[in-house]
Amino acid sequence: MSTLHEGFSKIVDRSGICHHMMFEIRFLREIVNIVERKHNDDFVNIFLNCVNKTALTGSGASEYELYFNYVFKFHKDDVKLRPLTWCNSAGIPIRSELDYVSVHYYLENNTTESVNTTESVNTTESVNTTESVNTTESDVTDKYNHFDTMYGKITLYKNEKVIGNCFKNGDYWDEDVVRILKPYINPNANLLEIGGHCGTSSILYASMLNQSNKVYVYEPQFNMYKLLVKNINQNNLQDKIIPYNYGVFCYTGKGTMNNIDLDGGRGNVTKRYNEESHLECNFGGISLGTDGESIDMITVDDMGLENIGFIHCDAQGAENFIFSKAMKTLKKYKPVILYEDNEHVWGRYLYNTVCNAYPEYAKESKFDLKKFCMEELNYSKCIERFNDSIDTLLIP
Repeated sequence: MSTLHEGFSKIVDRSGICHHMMFEIRFLREIVNIVERKHNDDFVNIFLNCVNKTALTGSGASEYELYFNYVFKFHKDDVKLRPLTWCNSAGIPIRSELDYVSVHYYLENNTTESVNTTESVNTTESVNTTESVNTTESDVTDKYNHFDTMYGKITLYKNEKVIGNCFKNGDYWDEDVVRILKPYINPNANLLEIGGHCGTSSILYASMLNQSNKVYVYEPQFNMYKLLVKNINQNNLQDKIIPYNYGVFCYTGKGTMNNIDLDGGRGNVTKRYNEESHLECNFGGISLGTDGESIDMITVDDMGLENIGFIHCDAQGAENFIFSKAMKTLKKYKPVILYEDNEHVWGRYLYNTVCNAYPEYAKESKFDLKKFCMEELNYSKCIERFNDSIDTLLIP
């Protein structure tokens, strides 16, 4: 596994090679993207070249082990082990205690004795990647509000303060901004959304792209990411909106969210998701910081995305850090960029929170996106306070 990528390793003390495993497409995409970015080739070629040449007649590589250990390392809250009773067999025995039977070609020529031996019941455990992501009906009743809008179905936490109040008033969050942006969005290119929340903007953006183009949306908070997935699924946009449970920053690795709702009621974020769910929280305003949720982070340039025509970045004070490691992508595609200028316009306290939590990235915190785009990439226009908001729009 480590020959594919140094971040891949066996972390589960049991075999991931089983005949009953559910694979989730979004995790497979992550594995493929990570490997292809590192080796700069198609995944199938990389995988075959990394096979242990001394074990070609045995087990030189295992895609099951790769996936099994990857999801338990990076998405352990999304998966669980489920014990199953099974047997290997040359035929299909009628045995009610078995969950499944594995019928192997190589056993057909074995003796009756060896077949009987292999039919002894064993217990294995397979990966189930859907149960914890899907929301049960009781959860929906207790924690969530549902809204049928002209753009689709939206599910939000009942205690979602800012965005929730917007929907309760019969409005659609950021509808006016996204609609004004339509002339700047190339329908023949892909769109990158950084800080996707539950997908309200993603759903609007998806309607503006041609059939083959995608919205790639990154959301660091796991609870919010689950809502994002739910809203994508209930609007049948799985092939249009591709979600990632990552924070975006100036390095790829582990990071931490802030545990205080600085942009809302200053509540404890963890508690507002759980025992204090009767109290309001601006979940869409949680920045990177300290003492909060541990997250995986990635840089824009490490995403390996293609044909990016538009970037929407709402990252609660982390914008400078993010774009400092997006220069390759910006130079290659020159996308239209909409981003919050939290350093100068509005959320200086959010920007300071990120700076204080990551002091070793002081240089990245001072990256000037406007100067880079206007002077180095020769963008044609910079619109500050776009649509009377705190956003800046950069147009190539």
